[in-house]
This record gives sequence, C-alpha cells and structure tokens, in this order.
Amino acid sequence: MRSSFEEQPLYRGGEFVADGVSQESATVSAEDEIAHRIAAACEQARRETRAEVEAEWQQRAAEQVRAFEAAAEAVQRLDADGRKEIGEALISLSIAIAEHVLRQELRAHPDALFSLLDEALDSLAQRGETVIELASETLGDLRERHAEALHRLEQTWDARFAADASLAAGDARVVSEQQQVSLAIEPLLARIGEALRNPPVDEEDA
Repeated sequence: MRSSFEEQPLYRGGEFVADGVSQESATVSAEDEIAHRIAAACEQARRETRAEVEAEWQQRAAEQVRAFEAAAEAVQRLDADGRKEIGEALISLSIAIAEHVLRQELRAHPDALFSLLDEALDSLAQRGETVIELASETLGDLRERHAEALHRLEQTWDARFAADASLAAGDARVVSEQQQVSLAIEPLLARIGEALRNPPVDEEDA
C-alpha cells in the first residue's frame, strides 16, 4: 500500500511529474521534441534551399533565352545585311577574275578578237573611211605576232588600224564616218554582274 506522500506529484528537473512516471521517460519525451523541432527546421531549410535553387535556375534560363534571342537577331541581321555585303564582294571578285581571264585569253588567242572585228565591220551600213582602234599594247602585240591577220583585215574591209590610249588591253572600237561599234569588255562584264545580282526567277519557285 502506497502512502499519500508517494501519490503526490514530485518536483523533478524543473517540473512536476506524477508519481509512477520515471525521470528517464520525461527525458526521452524532451529528446523527441528536440528531434522533431530539428527535423522541422531541416525540412524548412530544404524547402527554402530548393526555392532558392529554382529561382537561380530560372534566372539562368532567362539569361540563356535572352542570349539566344540576341544571337538569333544577329543572324537575321547577317541574312539581311551581311549576306548582301558578302554576296556583292563575291560578285565583284567573280567579275575581276572574269576580266583577267578574258583579257589574257584575247592576248594569247586573238582569233576571237579578229572574229569580233569581222562581225563589227560587216555590221556597218556605210563604211567609208574606217578605222579599227585598239589599245596601244594590243596593237603592238598583234603587229608583232599576227601581222598577217591584221593585213587581211585591212585588205578585206579597206580599213586601217590605229592605237587609242583610252582603250584597255583587249578592247577595240570600229569607227566609220557615220557609225561606231564598241567592242569593250567592260559592258560585257557589267551585264554579267547584273545577271548575278538579279538572277532570273524560276517559274516553279515564283
């Protein structure tokens, strides 16, 4: 039989505990509470950390999107402006190469020039006194290497050759009393450039 004193609450560890509840049980309950609070704090920290990470990744993703948009805009500008500039440079280079090849070819093989002169002379409605003008360099080279061909042209068309310093190598001009025919390379190159800049549109693509 327990005394009335034994049945009264006891004051232990700063709080009253009922008789029959050991101090060890009270300590375990306190440890559980502390563990619960620690777990709650860890969970709160985890949620806050995840929110911070997500916000950081969203910021990085937004920066990458902005960088991609800027790059796409630069590509569009290249398509509109840069492509035109590059295309014009390539056309100019092509024309320069074509001019060099044509002039060198006419110098090495003047038969094409003689043929063009024949056609130009034949196209004159009324020849009268006819002069075939060539660049000084071209005329000197032809007289030295193709004198017979020059003599044939002079005899066939009753024409004479003359040097013109304003003409470029490979160019020619046929002048009669009432008419003039230019055989310059520059207009031909200009037509080539115009065709390259404005290619014909395919009806299937139109």
